[in-house]
Amino acid sequence: MAWKPRTLLWSICLCTVSAMPALAGEAGNPMLNARIGLLGGAFFSFIDTNLRLDASDGDFGTDIDVEELLGMDDTKTTPFGGLWWRITPKHRLSAEYFELSRNGHVSATRDIEWGDVTFPVGASLDSHYRWKVGRVAYRYSFVNDGEKELGLALGLHIAEVAAKLSGEVTAGDAGVRFSTESGEVTLPLPNVGLVGAYAFNDRLAVSLDATGFYLSVDDLTGWIVRADASVTYHPFAHVGFGAAYSLFNVSYEDKSDNGHRFRAEQLFHGPRIYAVVTF
Repeated sequence: MAWKPRTLLWSICLCTVSAMPALAGEAGNPMLNARIGLLGGAFFSFIDTNLRLDASDGDFGTDIDVEELLGMDDTKTTPFGGLWWRITPKHRLSAEYFELSRNGHVSATRDIEWGDVTFPVGASLDSHYRWKVGRVAYRYSFVNDGEKELGLALGLHIAEVAAKLSGEVTAGDAGVRFSTESGEVTLPLPNVGLVGAYAFNDRLAVSLDATGFYLSVDDLTGWIVRADASVTYHPFAHVGFGAAYSLFNVSYEDKSDNGHRFRAEQLFHGPRIYAVVTF
């Protein structure tokens, strides 16, 4: 069975919820001491995406700036969710899920080679791009005294990526016809990095998370850089609210499900707001 991002997150959720009756919260700031945390919010993202789908004979396709050439929005507000389980003060598991879909409709300003199809200048183009990513991570804290924390994070992103272009193409004596070409891959992207947090008191805490990795195996080549800086305030014992600034930069190249080589580079960055419930 292929592990999809959403399937992975729900599996972690089920395991965590089943363990909750046996867990009791610790004193101190919940962000450094709570055993269980559930969070959800909105990501106000600025987006920059470049795609390329090569032909079946290996010829390179057009490098496409999707915001410029395909007319997709370069900003979008999307929901996100996650959870953590602090097994002991030094050992923590976490999971999260994020999804982004965009559509575009333009008249092509240049010839676009996408897979085995060439969309000529002036063609009416419809496009769709979908990005789903689930992340699981293990954290070992070298230091966690309830006030400050510093640790190492080992994680795995599973990203499901799909892009489709549909439009008019020239078909010789047959004139103009409508054609659709797509690329889709599911990518495992491991990452490693440092995490830190500091609690000013039982209500206010700040944290920093920075991870990255480079991977090249067979047909898959990819790298990932991710950073989050956040501040969380708990006006209530088990409920808090926070704001963060997040950056997620990823590049990957692999064979698509239809055999074409699919390359994408994507940058998300922007503020997030969230609510967190702790136990």
